Amino acid sequence: MSSDYVRRFPTDTPILVTTPSDLTSFITTESDPLSWSKTGDQSSLSGTKSGSFGLSTSGTISASDITDTGLTASKPVFTDANKKLTSTSPLYAAFCTISYGSGNGGEHNYTLTTGFAQVDFSSLANYTLLDPGSHWDTTYNDYTCPVAGYYKITTKVRVSDDANSGSSYGIGGGTNEEFSTSRGEGGGDNAAFIWGETSTYRNGLLNNRIMHCSAGDHIMMYCYSDDVESSDGYMAIELLYID
Repeated sequence: MSSDYVRRFPTDTPILVTTPSDLTSFITTESDPLSWSKTGDQSSLSGTKSGSFGLSTSGTISASDITDTGLTASKPVFTDANKKLTSTSPLYAAFCTISYGSGNGGEHNYTLTTGFAQVDFSSLANYTLLDPGSHWDTTYNDYTCPVAGYYKITTKVRVSDDANSGSSYGIGGGTNEEFSTSRGEGGGDNAAFIWGETSTYRNGLLNNRIMHCSAGDHIMMYCYSDDVESSDGYMAIELLYID
């Protein structure tokens, strides 16, 4: 932008932008429509400067002067000084939780089958889903990543209280793309997978990992066991950082 004009934005009011329309809305609604103070000869000032703003000779900028300079909906913004996310920000909708069971260890709600099998939440009558961004697929029981970035994946399982001692089991979270498997097929053993062994009463495992995912990758919860019965299970997915 030409140095002929200077505009100072108030430091106590965040300017919130996820798309070009957000910026035009800000300009349209501001009581003083971004007036610019002249600091030099404007005889040579014309057209669009730096591909961002077109300045008229009247010294003001209007919504029609705004051009798209690469603002996209994939960049998170905050609504106010308290850093509350907007409902249109990708971070607002880029999380998901899904669980089964009621916390009663005496129940037998799901069998952690032999082999690295994906947890089939949708086969259960009592699973609970929180998915504000509508990224969970009930057919494949996985989460489609809306944007590329780093995701935190939490998986947890509780073994039914009357399980036999000495049975091996494990849980993990990952993507089909990571293991080169088809959707619905599960994952495999790696450094992020956690193993355990049942004892006489109140067993469980909790697994946390952070991994990079590309847009369109499919996050799932998978397990391995010697036919261990489970009363409760849980998975949470949270986008931490956008590329």
